[in-house]
Amino acid sequence: YPAQPPRPPPSASGARRGGSRLLARALAVGCAVACLGVSTVPAAAGAQGSRQEDQIERPEVAKLSIKGVKAVEVDELQNSIATTASHCRSILYRFLGICAITKSRIVYQHEYLDHAELQRDVLRIKVFYFKRGYRDTEVDTSVSRAGHGRVAVAFRITEGPPTLVEKVTVSRPDGFIDDKQVSRLMRLRGGSTLDLFRLDSSVVRLQQAFWDRGYADAVVDTNL
Repeated sequence: YPAQPPRPPPSASGARRGGSRLLARALAVGCAVACLGVSTVPAAAGAQGSRQEDQIERPEVAKLSIKGVKAVEVDELQNSIATTASHCRSILYRFLGICAITKSRIVYQHEYLDHAELQRDVLRIKVFYFKRGYRDTEVDTSVSRAGHGRVAVAFRITEGPPTLVEKVTVSRPDGFIDDKQVSRLMRLRGGSTLDLFRLDSSVVRLQQAFWDRGYADAVVDTNL
C-alpha cells in the first residue's frame, strides 16, 4: 500500500476556530449547569413556603373547649359541631399511654382547623339550643396559638333565658282519649321549656294512640 502523506500542521486561523468552538461548548455547558442550579432554588423555596402557608391556613387543633354550657349536655353539644381536637384513635391507646409516646397517624387522629366550618359551627350551636327552647343564645369563638402550627379553639356560649310553655291544649273529638290518657302521652307540659323534640315526641305518641284504636287516618297537628 502506498504510504499516506503526512497531514499538514494546523494553521493559526484553524487553531483559533477550534479553540473558539471549544470555548463556546464550555460556556454552553456552564450556562446549562448554572441555569439548572438557579431554577432548583426557587422550587425548593416555593415548596417550603407552600407548607408554611398550609400550616398557617390549616393549623392543627390541639385543644377544644366549650364554655358557658349549663342547660344541655356538653358532650351532646360537642358531637353536633364539626370542629374537634386531635385525639387518640382508641381509648385503649390512651389507657396504655401510647399516644403520649408517639403521634403517629396509626394511633393518633390529627384534626385541622377549617375556618369555614368554624363559622358554620356557630350556627349549628344556635340551632341546637333553639330546638331545645333557647332562642336567644349567643356564641362567640376564639382561636389562639398553642405551639408551632397548632391552635386552641374556644367556644363561649351565652345561653340566655329559655322560652317557656304557658299552656298545652289537646283538642280532640269526644270519646276518643280521656284527659288522663292525654296527660300520660304528652311529653311537653305547661311551665316546661319549649323543647321541639319533646313536642314531636308528643305528636307521635298521640297519633300512635289513635292508630291503636283503629283510626289509621288520624292526623295530629300543632300550633305554637
